[in-house]
Amino acid sequence: MKDYLFKPASPKQALMLKRASDTQVVLIGGAAGSGKSHILNHLPLLVVDDPETNCIMYRRTNPQL
Repeated sequence: MKDYLFKPASPKQALMLKRASDTQVVLIGGAAGSGKSHILNHLPLLVVDDPETNCIMYRRTNPQL
């Protein structure tokens, strides 16, 4: 089986992940291509080992995915 490395794509994303692990609410904004979807997909990895946590994600549209 291949090992995969999940890591932030930029220093700003690394900072966002650090802040997300310290807080309950994170507001993210910015232009297209700024990494919002990337960071949202990484957030569940912060709690993947917690048996008390469930995660479900919805997206209204996906034209740019």
